[in-house]
This record gives sequence, structure tokens and C-alpha cells, in this order.
Amino acid sequence: MKMSKPVRKDQLESVIKRSIKNHQPFYIGVAGRPDNDSTGHDALLHREKNGHHADKRASQMGYSLATRPHTKILKEDSVCKLEKDLIGKYETNPLCLNKRDGQNNCLKSPKGIVYARTYKPGRKSIQKKSIKNSRGRKN
Repeated sequence: MKMSKPVRKDQLESVIKRSIKNHQPFYIGVAGRPDNDSTGHDALLHREKNGHHADKRASQMGYSLATRPHTKILKEDSVCKLEKDLIGKYETNPLCLNKRDGQNNCLKSPKGIVYARTYKPGRKSIQKKSIKNSRGRKN
């Protein structure tokens, strides 16, 4: 996936709304900045180093990753507030892949990003059924 440019907070929410309108799953998350010189995209790649649990859940539902827009680098308190606000607003939507696990550890670094992962129908979601004619052959 190509490098993405940061989006404004309102644009991030627009991505979520568009995902809901298109009946596509989404996930809201945060990523810490790995070092002082890293970009938001670097933070996202660092977060995904060993895969992402939401991608696995989406794949089981027959979806694949479509987009992953993110904010610019923000201070920890801004990151945590935005993530909390967005999850609080959308977590009851059945398309939201965020599930509370009892943890409230937003970010473990002084700066980071908020991102949204959106998913599109993948190959598994398109089930092709073979059509058989009256002699049992496939058409």
C-alpha cells in the first residue's frame, strides 16, 4: 500500500462515515511515533510490523484492507482524546471492529497518530456458486 498523507481530524471521521454508508467494516486505532524523526506513516508501519488483529477479523468476514488514513503527529493527550471520542461515537455500530478489552492504554509514547482502517469486500466475500444444468454439468 502506498504512503499516505496525513488527514485532518474531520477528514478521518468522514472516512469512517463513508465506510458505514458503504456497509464496510472499519477499525479506529492509534500508533506511537517510533522516534523523533519519524512521520505518521512511519508510526503506522511500525504498528503493523507483526500484522494487525483487525485485518485478521476482517479477513474472516471476507474483507481486505482498503484504506488506512491517519492524522498528523499529535501529542499523546490529543491522540487519546480523539481515539476515545471516535470509538465512543462509533463502537456500537456493527461495522466497527473495535471491541473493548478492559484495557485503557491509549498510547505508550509522547506523540503518535490516530488512524482508521477501512475494509472492502475481498475474494472470500464473493461466493461463486456453480450452476448445473439438468444433466449435472457445470454451465
